[in-house]
Amino acid sequence: MPHFRNFAVYNVRGVNLEPEKRENLGSFYDGLSHKNGTDQTEEPLVEISKWDVNTFTGTTWKEMSFNLTQFVTRIGQYEVTFSDGDAPKASGLDFQDWDLQMYGGKAGNSIEFLSNRSTFRITRSQQTLDEFQTVFSVKIRSSSVRTSGKVSIKRLIY
Repeated sequence: MPHFRNFAVYNVRGVNLEPEKRENLGSFYDGLSHKNGTDQTEEPLVEISKWDVNTFTGTTWKEMSFNLTQFVTRIGQYEVTFSDGDAPKASGLDFQDWDLQMYGGKAGNSIEFLSNRSTFRITRSQQTLDEFQTVFSVKIRSSSVRTSGKVSIKRLIY
């Protein structure tokens, strides 16, 4: 005997219903099994690394890799930010040759550099097996003045 979990009918001629306003969103689930009405409006920043005034020089590029697997766990967009202190501003660092490993291979189209904020935006557009790691690699040097700061990640919520 078949069991229907969901059923919907659209564009039925002659039937015009006003949109339904639901006050109890917390008792419904979306298509990804997340309970509606419980999502945070903003994800917290998570610090994943730090640097000090001796980590980078102005002449030599240093290659850094960050394993983001434990942070990039759902479909969505994430920002990896290099910040000087606690303020989200330019970090005093230069970046080149960034790369992203995701879905078991290179995913260069899934990363974008926002230079005015020293931020890399990662887009995860599909679910993947847990065995595939998400690794962000980049070459970094100090732009002019040696700085210290932190590297953080945050999931964007729209």
